[in-house]
Amino acid sequence: MDNDENVPVSYAAGVLVVFFFLLIIAYLYTNRHQNQFEREEQATDVGGTEVSSDREIDTKPLTAKQRKKQELKEAKQRQRILRDEEREEKNKKRQERQDYYQQRREEKERQRQEDEIKRAEREYEAYKDIVSSFVIEKEGHIADHERFNLDDFINFVRWKKMTNIVDLSAKFEMPQNEVVERLNQLEAQGRLFGLLDERGRYLHISASEVDTLENYINKGGRIHKYRGLTPFCNAAISMQPTHEDLSKLQTWEQNNQRITMEE
Repeated sequence: MDNDENVPVSYAAGVLVVFFFLLIIAYLYTNRHQNQFEREEQATDVGGTEVSSDREIDTKPLTAKQRKKQELKEAKQRQRILRDEEREEKNKKRQERQDYYQQRREEKERQRQEDEIKRAEREYEAYKDIVSSFVIEKEGHIADHERFNLDDFINFVRWKKMTNIVDLSAKFEMPQNEVVERLNQLEAQGRLFGLLDERGRYLHISASEVDTLENYINKGGRIHKYRGLTPFCNAAISMQPTHEDLSKLQTWEQNNQRITMEE
């Protein structure tokens, strides 16, 4: 009978022991996680404190020396920006000037070419007028042998050296006013050069005589008109034809007479 009563007591005691054992394990497990959570919170608080400290350092007012250094740095940056802007503006203006001058040069060159073409056309028209004035027609037709042409007129003036409007008019069967006009046109074209005085005398000046006179003036500087220039011109510029030119003139006269006799 006693053995039957002891069995339930022992069983109940074992159950209690197991229960308390599990309770202790649960307590230990819960306590360990609680401690770990507290340590993490402390670490977070420490980190936040460090960040706050860094922010406090960043927002800490600058000293006078630091502020002056910062101002100098900013001033240098502004000056550098201004220099860059000024340099860009100068380069822009320089390029604009170059473009403007280039455009002006191109316009002047284009205008010069146009003027040169017009001048050549005028000279050609004048040349045709001069040539046509020396064509002698006979009974409505051009003669078989043209007695005179433009080269004859030019060569006669050069070879003769000193001539006059009356002789030229008679020789080439032209009115005197047309002779003067032809001389002016030939001088404008650079085919003749000379002096026409008030008495109608025309003195042809050769290219070599012009060069001699030009060299004398350039070397002499200021030259007195009567004591320097006039005597030199009388010596440098001849009023008589050379032997060679005189021979050419005589040959031309003989050929002209022969052609006249054949007609």
